Amino acid sequence: MTTAKKTLAPGALPTDPELRVIIRQRLGVPPETPGHFREGFYYSPKDVCDRLGISQSTLLVWRKRYAIPHLRIGRTTRYAGGVLNALADAMEKVTC
Repeated sequence: MTTAKKTLAPGALPTDPELRVIIRQRLGVPPETPGHFREGFYYSPKDVCDRLGISQSTLLVWRKRYAIPHLRIGRTTRYAGGVLNALADAMEKVTC
């Protein structure tokens, strides 16, 4: 007896939140929480804004005003996870 394998629709993996949770559990990766960034990883401005719940223009203003460390590679900007965790902690203290 043969079993039919379920196939995913193209693009289902990145867009299906339930599937992401299942995969993260099976791999032993902690669930994503808003404002939590992994040490040693670098994030795009869009990722940072999505997790912190701010606009990209706000991030740009903060980067200039508060000298948030970032990397520029050509026209690409990246933020280190450790720096972003400190920023998220500071935001939490101010808003709570």
